[in-house]
Amino acid sequence: MVSTIDVARREVQSAFERIVAIAEGGEPRAAVAFEAEAWVLLLALGRALMVVFLVRQVARPRAAHYSLDGADLVLRGERCSEIRTLFGKVPFTRPIGRRVRAARAKADLPIDRELGRMRSANDAIALSSPVRYAPRLSTMPASTTLSANTRSIGLLRGGVNKLSDSRERNVKEF
Repeated sequence: MVSTIDVARREVQSAFERIVAIAEGGEPRAAVAFEAEAWVLLLALGRALMVVFLVRQVARPRAAHYSLDGADLVLRGERCSEIRTLFGKVPFTRPIGRRVRAARAKADLPIDRELGRMRSANDAIALSSPVRYAPRLSTMPASTTLSANTRSIGLLRGGVNKLSDSRERNVKEF
């Protein structure tokens, strides 16, 4: 995982610049091909933004010694894992809270508690469901061009990580 906020921000800027570069590209191309490549790059941008968010949350000041449910804990060590987001899997390294006199006791993940429940793959599919968007879309003004694009929903159901693996493959699939 990215260790500093500056590095994470540079990754966001780089992802954004890649999207703008294909949008401003001078060579003729089909709109569908542009959409497919832009979609993959937007997912990469979303993942980069999630990294900035997570790095910022980890960097927030917090007490090294704290109490939870009557137990004294100290921040010692880190846990590295991947979390699932609507943009794909994102690496996440955060400190672990360990009991002061019981090192083998269940660890506490204070940042995970602060962030709340992380999204599962099924949650990502549910969030992309047209049924979830329908009430919001029906209340939007007629001039709004946002709609629940069934192709985009299909891409999410197909797995954003599979989609973002290879831009070349995705462009050819459309």
